[in-house]
Amino acid sequence: MELIAILLATKAGGWVAQSLGQPAVLGELIAGVVLGPSVFGLLHPSELITDLAQLGVIILMFIAGLETDLQQLGESGGPALLVAGGGVVLPQAWRPSPGPTWRAYSFPAPRTAIKWKTRCRRW
Repeated sequence: MELIAILLATKAGGWVAQSLGQPAVLGELIAGVVLGPSVFGLLHPSELITDLAQLGVIILMFIAGLETDLQQLGESGGPALLVAGGGVVLPQAWRPSPGPTWRAYSFPAPRTAIKWKTRCRRW
């Protein structure tokens, strides 16, 4: 019964998304989130639903790979690599150095961390 509700909800979500000019998969994903345990909790995952969801993700990624234009991917590779590299390097370069100044920028530690720190000092 849950599987029928999922299929109907995703089909309706896809139709609504397409009528709003969006991809059908967006409406299907939103329908799944709304019906699932995250929002309303009307449907709870079972082993069958979990297995079908994993299979669906594999198929979705396969279809996305088939629709990828390799020439366009090659053209945007340089800027994409620059953005990805900057997203890793820049936060590391701008973070405060460890030491006395680090504590000025950090939030207060929770009690468990303070207890762990005092236990480590005893050893």
